[in-house]
Amino acid sequence: MMVASVDSGYDDVHEPYYIRGEPYFSYPAPIIYSDSLRYNGTTHTPSEANYTSVTVPASGASYWLTFSGQFGSFPDFNSVEYKGVINGTEYRFPCYFQPYIPDDPLGGVSESEVVCRTATQEPAGVYQFEVTVANQVSGTGLDELFLPSVPEIVDVTGCVHKVDDGTGGCHTEGGERITITGLEDFGDSTV
Repeated sequence: MMVASVDSGYDDVHEPYYIRGEPYFSYPAPIIYSDSLRYNGTTHTPSEANYTSVTVPASGASYWLTFSGQFGSFPDFNSVEYKGVINGTEYRFPCYFQPYIPDDPLGGVSESEVVCRTATQEPAGVYQFEVTVANQVSGTGLDELFLPSVPEIVDVTGCVHKVDDGTGGCHTEGGERITITGLEDFGDSTV
């Protein structure tokens, strides 16, 4: 039986240690900083709560997000994911990232920052991030991404003819009251 003891701190060389002649590398797990999540390059003001809650316009669309942490000086990013429990079911989605490119407004991933693009199939809810680097998973970040529900129109009424879930035969001069019935909240929408 052989036991190997290795200092898992960062170094400049990342020398491997060997078990039975096979090289292994040991790196510390990545860390996601609290209160660092930003949406589409918006400026960020630290919160008193020590975490950030970012709300994007709606679920079902793709958004560029940025957050900071300690990710190491190696190019071994395996994945960036965001996850949430919605109605008792856990969902996990990839946050698509690109390699770091200096002076590129989209940035990419570096040893201290991740810029990634969300998927588009996620249900509305609250999500938090995890980063996997060199096969080590960070703890779940405290910052929250809130994806609100997308309003859905289920019926339109008000004109002379009923057409499926809509209405037809409206006068082109206007003056008719049209009623739109939907799911979720239409908020301040103008129709």
